[in-house]
Amino acid sequence: MEYKEWIELYRNEIMNSFESINVHDLDVIAEKILHAKRVFLLGKGRTGLVVKMLASRLTQLDLSTFVIGDPTTPAVEQGDVLILASGSGETEGILSAAKKAKEVKASIIAVTHHSQSSLVRIVENCVCIPLSFTQNASSTPKVLVGTLFEQVLLIFFDNLVSRLLEKSGKDFIWLSGQHANIIG
Repeated sequence: MEYKEWIELYRNEIMNSFESINVHDLDVIAEKILHAKRVFLLGKGRTGLVVKMLASRLTQLDLSTFVIGDPTTPAVEQGDVLILASGSGETEGILSAAKKAKEVKASIIAVTHHSQSSLVRIVENCVCIPLSFTQNASSTPKVLVGTLFEQVLLIFFDNLVSRLLEKSGKDFIWLSGQHANIIG
């Protein structure tokens, strides 16, 4: 496959995913984040890297934000929001975190591409990012499945940050002033 064909294929797959996402879910998540005492996030592998990018933006928005697994992360409690990202919705550490957060009555939001996964059955709010091959069982993926989920997830999270900025009366100029100014 030629370079331009490859790019076109990814672009089409990403656009198809976004056209199937319920925009209302974005607003629900934004409201939950803005009204939470603290925001906790967890993702594993490359999805975990995307989750850390969201954590960085939430911190820049002056929200009390923690990534599960970091040594400075406190205990999750009632009044907190836990955002979990898992392409499969079956990642053991993610499922464990969801169950524990449910026990302490924290609000849980999951983002996955498997609407029938174990994770979806545990959480109260879920955003399903449909990927074309998951909607058509007979189709074979033509792109790297994990990569596609991560790309859509990153753009989805950036859109979430835009919503949070709007809802808090801030803009991207303000946000750029919040970037780290001391680098080790």
